[in-house]
Amino acid sequence: MRWIPEDDAPAPPRWHTVVGVVGDVRSEGLAEEEGPAAHVPYPQRVLPFVRDLSVVARSTSDPGVLLPALRRALLSVDPDLPVYRARTLEAAVSGSVETRRFNAALLEAFALLAFTLSMIGIYGVLSYTVGLRTREIGVRVALGAPPAAVRRLVLKDGLGLAARGLALGLPLALASSRLLRGMLFGVRPADPATLAVVSAALLAAAALACHVPARRATRVDPTVALRHE
Repeated sequence: MRWIPEDDAPAPPRWHTVVGVVGDVRSEGLAEEEGPAAHVPYPQRVLPFVRDLSVVARSTSDPGVLLPALRRALLSVDPDLPVYRARTLEAAVSGSVETRRFNAALLEAFALLAFTLSMIGIYGVLSYTVGLRTREIGVRVALGAPPAAVRRLVLKDGLGLAARGLALGLPLALASSRLLRGMLFGVRPADPATLAVVSAALLAAAALACHVPARRATRVDPTVALRHE
């Protein structure tokens, strides 16, 4: 492999022998895309002015207890050696995505608020719609319709409206979710499980919104329901 340094690098081009190939490494953090890199022995570093060195240690004990021991071991080799950014792998990973994690938490709070408001809105609208059918329900009960059949009819109509709303909303959600691609890591913007859970919750809210007032209306005396305005 021929290594060609940057324009401002003092070292001339040189040849290196490839002794192995490793997997992709996100050296700058989980939020950054991995790029081409080469690992060389420290004495054979290509750029002479690069003098920093990273030491990685694995331990089965508490990493927080191991850090002071590692610092003392490094200083025993060279007391003048500056040791900085000593931290655990968990802290390094957490710090690399701290900003995106905050943005995701903020977005999650707004999404939860919007989801709650949508469920309350669905319940309110369908409950009001079913309430307007009190006279119709009274007529059906007076003509001998079983209350269970009336509730099923109202539930079917309400869920039909909710299903049509989901059919219109899901394509819009899939289209807008592409805008969140840059804020996600390891999760697809159009996650099927998330969409399924949200859709099921909205349908459950719609079913509850239809069932509760319809059940209440079927218990009303038909003569009272017929006089309902």
